[in-house]
Amino acid sequence: MKDFLKGMALGLLIGGSPLILGGATMNREFARIIRHESRNDPNAVGDRGRSLGYAQISYRYYVDARREMAKHGITPPPYQKAVRSRYWSEQLMRFYMRRYCPRALATGDFETIARVHNGGANGMKKATTKRYWNQIKNTQ
Repeated sequence: MKDFLKGMALGLLIGGSPLILGGATMNREFARIIRHESRNDPNAVGDRGRSLGYAQISYRYYVDARREMAKHGITPPPYQKAVRSRYWSEQLMRFYMRRYCPRALATGDFETIARVHNGGANGMKKATTKRYWNQIKNTQ
């Protein structure tokens, strides 16, 4: 319940709608990324140690998301703690998307969101992220 209320508060803070940052549909989609990336393991390590936690978030990704959060007065925990928290991993993903593909976040364009998560700010333009998207689509 506490995480739900945090999400609702963040959603109301950003754009006045809980659907932007706390919507149930996006929660399910972010859960698919987490299942694919770490099999729900908060201690998962990938990319030769460069990506950690539930969503396999790199430090650079964390910094970009943290910058977007700072615009709204939100401070996540330090990197290693944040990426090992399911709640903060999802918030980092949301704010990263708010920074790099806000329209996709607002419209629920999960293909763009997944490809940006995998390939960075220009992930949607990279052919290599198509394979990732196909894997995410098939993640249950």
